[in-house]
Amino acid sequence: MMEQKTFTFPEMEYVRPDFEEIGEKAKELTARVDLAKSYEEVKSCLLEMEEFSKHMRTAVTIVSSGTPWIPGMNSMKKKTHT
Repeated sequence: MMEQKTFTFPEMEYVRPDFEEIGEKAKELTARVDLAKSYEEVKSCLLEMEEFSKHMRTAVTIVSSGTPWIPGMNSMKKKTHT
């Protein structure tokens, strides 16, 4: 069985997602799906996008778990009642 490593936040590297690259990759895969001639080709594109997007989701998880509030993200601000 493969050994699992446990990380703590200070050990986890945050790499900001390149949203431009993500958008370009999505456009490329969408075009490939449009041109696909078989289910296997479509499935391949979907699996490729899933693998590609894992890194973005991980980065978002690291940031949202380790940062209580990020300027500009109103949903994360604490609300005060008067």
